[in-house]
Amino acid sequence: MRLDVIRAIEACYAGEVLDAGWLRGIVEALAPLDLGIGMFAQVFRMDPDGRRRVEASFEAPSLCAGILDRVDASFSSFGRPPEMWAATEPVDFALRRARRVGRAARREVERLFAREGVQDTLGVFAAEPDGLSAVVAAPIRVGRPLPAPQTLHQLKMFSAHLGASMRLRRALVATAPEALLDPAGRLLDAAPGAGRADRESLADAVRRLDRARGPLRHSDPDEAIRLWQG
Repeated sequence: MRLDVIRAIEACYAGEVLDAGWLRGIVEALAPLDLGIGMFAQVFRMDPDGRRRVEASFEAPSLCAGILDRVDASFSSFGRPPEMWAATEPVDFALRRARRVGRAARREVERLFAREGVQDTLGVFAAEPDGLSAVVAAPIRVGRPLPAPQTLHQLKMFSAHLGASMRLRRALVATAPEALLDPAGRLLDAAPGAGRADRESLADAVRRLDRARGPLRHSDPDEAIRLWQG
């Protein structure tokens, strides 16, 4: 099954109230990234000692039972370096991160992956300034090909939407929407303070979004992603 990255972006902006349901929709939309071990997604915060406080989580039914507990236990054995989970790179691989952390981390991650039949793990990250982070991860079974460069590029663009939707979800809890437009970019309603320039910018963004969600998503997904900015 071919990755439909626009579907994954749509899932980011779905109206799910609970974070767990929001993560589930994203994982299901990214199902073509399942490379034989399953997938998971989490919203979490990092403590100063490197511990992760998971606030919401979703595990695909195909994810190997208990693998997340074994991953956390393995990371604790080399000091829980926060760099293993930080959103410093929007798309990254676990082995590459472990090598950057140090020799002990690399050896432990290699041992863990060997036991689990995993050759590496792909992670897509996003973070807010207050420290809230999200990750969507797909362990890659030994013998399966790594994602193609085009897929990695598309996921890098997707990560911008993952971060933007996190901020939007929290902003909408405290504030009402400022404008309502139809798919053609026509303004249906707006807050009194919205100026002409703001309205024109919103209209242009809505038209771009509508075009990205049309046939372009299949004929030229890279262009569709470019049109739909985070």
